[in-house]
Amino acid sequence: MKRAALATLILAAALSACEPAPPPYHLLSLGALPLGANDYADRFDIETFGVEIVAVCRVPFGWVVSAGNDSSVTGTIVGQASVGAAAVSPANGDLDALGGLMLVKVGERQPGQPPPFAGQATIGTYGDDEAERTVPLTQAQLRLKPAYRCPPIPKARP
Repeated sequence: MKRAALATLILAAALSACEPAPPPYHLLSLGALPLGANDYADRFDIETFGVEIVAVCRVPFGWVVSAGNDSSVTGTIVGQASVGAAAVSPANGDLDALGGLMLVKVGERQPGQPPPFAGQATIGTYGDDEAERTVPLTQAQLRLKPAYRCPPIPKARP
């Protein structure tokens, strides 16, 4: 009986000492865009450096999203609303529509390298065609969350 208890104790100690490996990937989301009450975002362009784009996890309703890695260490991620009604805006209540877009693997950073992501978003104001502007995306807006895979597919919109 003592041997069984000792074996169980040793096994439990060994298992608790083994921490799971951190997720090898990150889920890339675009958030906290500088949108006023009547503003909308209808395009984003992101350049990557030292990032492997593993998968496009979701495409927001009414958007076209493309992504690719070139043969070096750079890549691109581009998204655009196909019609104005699909733009992300506070008025539409869909500010999280650009969440969980891509599954990426960010390589180790070396001193002097550019940041892994750099980009811009196009923002307009409803009723004012002249108010369209391009704003740089900050690292805070390009959010990374550790992940093993893309999240489950959300329910389809009616």
